[in-house]
Amino acid sequence: STTKPFFDGTRPIGSVDFTKDAAALSALTESLVRFFGGALGCTDNTIPAYTGAAMDVVHKNMGIRENVFDTFNQILLGVTGGAGVT
Repeated sequence: STTKPFFDGTRPIGSVDFTKDAAALSALTESLVRFFGGALGCTDNTIPAYTGAAMDVVHKNMGIRENVFDTFNQILLGVTGGAGVT
């Protein structure tokens, strides 16, 4: 399973290709940092609060299957673990 189609404009059809749109990728990255900062309980004010939509709303029509969900989470755990998050 791969997460790439959800970031390269393939899925859902007509979605943003973050591999070619630097501004969209920057906005996505900032949103993810804010979301996970809040989810991990960061309270030192180094990460602004997440103000985006709920994750079920964001991902509602994407058709994400369990194996892709699991793959994304494994990637996330690897990245955050490498950054010292426990």
